[in-house]
Amino acid sequence: MSTTTTPATPPSLSCPSHPLPRCVATTGPRYRCTVADSARRDAAERRASAAAATGKLDDGIGEEILSTHQESNFFKNAQWTPDGTCIVTNSEDNVLRTFIVPADLLSSDRSTPHTLTPYTSIPHPEPTTTFTIHPSFSLADPRTHLLLSAPTDHPIQLHSALSLSATTTTLLASYPLVHAPTEKHITPSSLLFHPGGTHFLAGSSNQIAAFDLSRPGSGPISTMATAPSRRQNRVVGGVGLRGIVSAMAISADGLLAAGTFSNNVGLYDQSGWGECTAIFSISSSSSPGDQNSHSNDSNDEIGGSDPAGTGITALHFSPCGRYLFVSPRQSDAILVYDIRVSGRRLGYLSGRAAHSNQRLGVDVTSTFFTSETGSRERIDVWAGGADGVVRVWKDAISGFSNGDGDTANDNDINEQCKGPTWSFRASEAGDSLGGVCVHPFMGGAVVATCSGERRRGWESEEEEEVVEEETVGRDKNEDRTSDSASSSSLPSPSPSSSPSSSPSPSPSPSPSRSPNPSSGSSPKQQSTHSQPPQPPDPRHPHHQPQPQPQRRQTRHPKFDNTLQLWAF
Repeated sequence: MSTTTTPATPPSLSCPSHPLPRCVATTGPRYRCTVADSARRDAAERRASAAAATGKLDDGIGEEILSTHQESNFFKNAQWTPDGTCIVTNSEDNVLRTFIVPADLLSSDRSTPHTLTPYTSIPHPEPTTTFTIHPSFSLADPRTHLLLSAPTDHPIQLHSALSLSATTTTLLASYPLVHAPTEKHITPSSLLFHPGGTHFLAGSSNQIAAFDLSRPGSGPISTMATAPSRRQNRVVGGVGLRGIVSAMAISADGLLAAGTFSNNVGLYDQSGWGECTAIFSISSSSSPGDQNSHSNDSNDEIGGSDPAGTGITALHFSPCGRYLFVSPRQSDAILVYDIRVSGRRLGYLSGRAAHSNQRLGVDVTSTFFTSETGSRERIDVWAGGADGVVRVWKDAISGFSNGDGDTANDNDINEQCKGPTWSFRASEAGDSLGGVCVHPFMGGAVVATCSGERRRGWESEEEEEVVEEETVGRDKNEDRTSDSASSSSLPSPSPSSSPSSSPSPSPSPSPSRSPNPSSGSSPKQQSTHSQPPQPPDPRHPHHQPQPQPQRRQTRHPKFDNTLQLWAF
């Protein structure tokens, strides 16, 4: 039995048949700052925009309690709107931002990338775990500019993704999801609109709640328990989808797939309104309670790591609806399942480089092409890694199944592995790619990526350099050369020369310090740099003010925190 090992490095970043993409739009260094700096800048811009709209300066408009967080303001996720005209992002500063894509994005006349600036910023009181965009979103119809978000410990919020004015609130409605015994708000870990856009689903711990979009302020119209209660488990037993529902997806045939952080997947009919058809675990590749299902426990390792990871972060159906792609965290693999054989894994896509608890971007696209054998559909998988590299698996399903759809040989699962076809680096600093999404209508011609990761203690990541000030007072020091030379022979007026203290064994250094402290000739002069500075005595007749060292802080170049659009 052959063993497949995940490569330590991605394949060649440049391929003759796949040239490197060019960046056509970017946010640049705008968000390469702390959360506090970004909050101050956004508040100032809102005040300026409100003043331009009303004709008067009102300090109360846009005034907020600025964040004091010193973490980097990185992008957590990015999504295209269904019409492909806008991109919505979620950032560390609890703000959802909508960027309108320039109309001349692919113009060949430009030599530099477009600069992306947010059209609308939607601040939230707490971190937003997930958000989703209305499936009928159209830039020309303001009624469809709907966006659902789930801030922590708050009701689910419905916002307008494109606000017409800086003084107009974007909040349109809210939908509470409350735990009845404690009256505490339940924070969903996943949100999903129904294809029709009239209802939406919210996944949380051991339940999926369904809401009617036309009933703002009301709770769920139905709640489906994904796992039996403790009493039911004791009385009648049973197997359920246990854990926090962290990801959901609906196929073209109306089949709902729900994944949990406990590595379980459940399939439900009628877009979640019907019965549960199957539940299986990706850790064992078998359905709980199914004695005849095939288990791959002995071969569930890729280079010494479990391909199932520590929890499901994303689910994607293939456009044909036959295959389900499961993306776990802390795993270098994307697992591929044929839903016609529930719980049977066809194989996995290796080399993802996603050993991180952060949700990393994954997208699935399809292209129809004509070959010698006829016309068929090609499924491509795009995934971002924790190393800042986007990897692409072209024709990801080929090799996992025969032409008639039968599964391949399951007894040699390690041979059911496929590495990336090609890749490119989207983050020069090597930051994690929290968002990788392909334009919905351009067939892989335009891809959006967002980079960044949480870094605590921004100051510790800066390069701090102490530079002696040589320009300030340089002319004065040159004019006082004779005075400085005469004063160097006098005792220093430091507290150590006072009668109450012990006499110093050597004379103190002169007030005119050398630009390079480490090159001093006397041991006393070198030791003064490791001791706390002593205040000078202005009463001394030859006292001269010391030039203060200038502290220069340089931003570390490895922080990206950038939204970029790539053209192929």
